Amino acid sequence: MKLAQLTFAAASAALIAYATPAMANDDLPEIEFETQIMKDKKEVLLDPDKAYILLQSPVAIPATFFKVPTDEEREIVANLRAAALEKARAKWVKKQASYDKHAAFHERKGTKPTRQNPIEPTEETFSYTPVEQMMMFSIGPLNRFEKGKGLSLYLQEVPAGEYVYYGTTSMGLGACACMGTVKFEAAPGTINALRYDGVWLDKDGEPVGRGRMPEGSDTNDALVRVAMIIEKVDEAAFDPRLPAEWIRDAELVPMPFVPNWMGAEINRLAPIPGVLAYNRDEVIDVQAELARKQAEEARAAAEAAAQAEADRLAAEVEAKAAEADAGALEAIAGTPDE
Repeated sequence: MKLAQLTFAAASAALIAYATPAMANDDLPEIEFETQIMKDKKEVLLDPDKAYILLQSPVAIPATFFKVPTDEEREIVANLRAAALEKARAKWVKKQASYDKHAAFHERKGTKPTRQNPIEPTEETFSYTPVEQMMMFSIGPLNRFEKGKGLSLYLQEVPAGEYVYYGTTSMGLGACACMGTVKFEAAPGTINALRYDGVWLDKDGEPVGRGRMPEGSDTNDALVRVAMIIEKVDEAAFDPRLPAEWIRDAELVPMPFVPNWMGAEINRLAPIPGVLAYNRDEVIDVQAELARKQAEEARAAAEAAAQAEADRLAAEVEAKAAEADAGALEAIAGTPDE
């Protein structure tokens, strides 16, 4: 059985792209988020006001993304949640009053209540769909934009914004990259390209190659013995129907942790050279770490230069003082006695 078949055997073939709407409220604005699958057609019409995600893979896969909420979108959902909590508390007050009467009746009779005491919804315990999950969608495994031997290409139209690769999930099955993933900016009028693949790991977590199963493993440990890879696309991703000037490599930025909203197997992306690394379970932003080291080196160099300049000025002052002292002594030595 092939690697992809092992990894995604549990994935539903009926998965399509979707967006989960916020809870309806007549008096409050809701999140507006729509994505569109770009299907395999002779002519492809792209909207310059929209952004696009181009996903390449050697096999048909389900890949899930979500949009990073803006401050405005977070505020909208916070208001929706507050309104929903208020309604839930109003219902609880009525249920609690009914239960109190029920409990008092059984207390008078010396019997146990037959109903459970309703749980009060609070700010800490009230459950509400996270704003990120409201803007989550999946690409594949169906509706490929292009396919061929060793090639599955997907194209998705999305609102402009930041997007996070969530994992290879389908209806909660599969694996989330919860312990280490990446995000990228999708600007209007751009096709942001990235390639997905998987690599088998040995019992020590070291890569042993793509497309072949290590000895001693089976389908039951496929999800935990396969590392998810995000990398640059190859030339097969440059479909002639797409404007080449729109296509660019997704500019990947590490994300240290995302919640396991879908209840999938927990995993993480394999290290990405120049982008993502790990120190045990700690995610390392390679570019940020490089920038930090460069800043430290620049600061150290500036401090050394400042110290050198200070030393030079001090030496110059000392030399002038010594010169002045020597001149004074010479003047004294040349003065005739009275």
